[in-house]
Amino acid sequence: LGLVRSGWAGCLPERRPHLVTVLGPPGIGKSRLCHELSVLVTSDGGRVFRGRCLPYEEQAGYQAFSRLVHAAAGILESDPPAAARDKLKLGIEQLMPATEAPETFRYLALLLGLAPDDNVPNAQLLFFAARRFLECVGLVQPTVFVFEDIHWAESSEIALLEYLARHLRASPVMLIT
Repeated sequence: LGLVRSGWAGCLPERRPHLVTVLGPPGIGKSRLCHELSVLVTSDGGRVFRGRCLPYEEQAGYQAFSRLVHAAAGILESDPPAAARDKLKLGIEQLMPATEAPETFRYLALLLGLAPDDNVPNAQLLFFAARRFLECVGLVQPTVFVFEDIHWAESSEIALLEYLARHLRASPVMLIT
């Protein structure tokens, strides 16, 4: 926990993202470590959003990331698609510069499955929108994004995580996988 404490505290003044991967067999305490980190982060004025990949649900390409964005935008599981789109749009408009908001909304709606009739452009455009969203969330308040159970993630989600780890910039965020 001391290493995590210094990692978390280090991303605040530096305003640079960090990626932490926690590996270990079942029962070793990975979830406990994440819980303790959550307590530390919230007590230091930060916030934590969690997303999880589940093995038994219909496999979605961006399962954990979708849950993170839902939490950040206040989208509930019970929200119908139209309400979820409205909440996503409002959340993006409140976070993002006005010049970026429309495109970010379009691409995040695609990633979340809220725009099924839209064409999927180059994955890099989708990933860039995801990156900018996380950066802007972190600029409002230092944030930890926890991607749980990524061993069940689809390859597209792993590709997104790799992109985020390489390209997140100038924002006090930490990604934990």
